[in-house]
Amino acid sequence: MAEIDDRVFGNMQRSTNRAPDRLFENGRMFTESEYNTRATTVERGEYDSKAYFLLKDLYNEDKKKDRFQTLNFSQYLQNLDNDYIEEKFLHARKDDPEFYKDAGNLLSDIYAGDPEQLKLSAYNVHASTSRRDRSNVSIKAPGAERY
Repeated sequence: MAEIDDRVFGNMQRSTNRAPDRLFENGRMFTESEYNTRATTVERGEYDSKAYFLLKDLYNEDKKKDRFQTLNFSQYLQNLDNDYIEEKFLHARKDDPEFYKDAGNLLSDIYAGDPEQLKLSAYNVHASTSRRDRSNVSIKAPGAERY
C-alpha cells in the first residue's frame, strides 16, 4: 500500500512541477499564497496593480542606471531574475527607495515570497488590453470561476 501511495505522490509532484504560468516558466512549483487561494477578484485586481507599479518603478530605476538598452517592460518582466527581485525587495537596506520595502511586503505577505506570481500580476496589468492570465489562481479562490 505504501508503494502505491509513493507512486501517486510522485505523480502528483511531477504534474505540478511546472510553473503555474507559462510566461515566466522557471520550473517552480505552484505556491499557495494569499493571492491565489483567498483573495477575491477585486483584491487580486488591486494586488495586480500594486505589483505593476512597483515593478514598473524597478524597471525605470534599472533603465536609468543603464542596466539594459532596448527592453520594453514586457521583455523586462520576462528576463527579470527571481533572485534579483528577492535581493532587492526582501533584503532591502535602509537607504534603498521606499518602494523596495512596499514591494517586499507585497511579495512576502500576498505572494508568499514567490517572485513569479509578482511578475505575472504585473504582466496582467501591462497586458490588460487582452485577457488576463489567471493560471496561478486556485479554482477554490473566491470569485475564481475558471482559470
